[in-house]
Parts: sequence; C-alpha cells; structure tokens
Amino acid sequence: PEPDELAGADSRLVALAFAPGGGTLYGATAGGELLAWPTRPAGPPRVLARVPAGLLALAVSPDGGRLAVGGDDKIVRLFAPDGRELAALPGHAGAVRS
Repeated sequence: PEPDELAGADSRLVALAFAPGGGTLYGATAGGELLAWPTRPAGPPRVLARVPAGLLALAVSPDGGRLAVGGDDKIVRLFAPDGRELAALPGHAGAVRS
C-alpha cells in the first residue's frame, strides 16, 4: 500500500517532531503555523497557533508539555500542546534555525 500523505499545511513544512509516545506529530510552516496531526488514528491537522513570521525550527520537550518554535523574527516562542503561548523569548541576533 501507498504511505499516507501528510496533508493540511497551508505553506511549506520546515520542521516536524513527534510528541513522546508518537500519538501526535507537530509541524512548523514557513507561513508561521504550528500544526498538530493525530497519528492514532491518522487525521487532519489542528492549527495550534499562528505567528507573524515564518517558522524555521521546532522542538518538543521530553515530557511533551512544551513546544518551542523559532523563526525569521528572532524570537523563540514556547507553547503548550493545546496552542496556548507560554512565553516569547526575544533578543536573538538572527533567525532562529534550531
């Protein structure tokens, strides 16, 4: 069988990361969206957040309780898995890429 296509992003996906346990796949887009796809069963993504700048990096904490994204606006943003923004950490010299 053909693998399932990862659909639902409005712009180019630039980073992907699984939540611990693999039940959710998070994605960051060049258009500034933070997305969450359920993987068991597979389903369409939820838009957790939109930020004003394009995203370039995404990480999930080991316990799955926090997501970190960074991008062109030189800000690292922390989110809860439900999309609530927990903190914005500005002051980086350039775009946040990893």
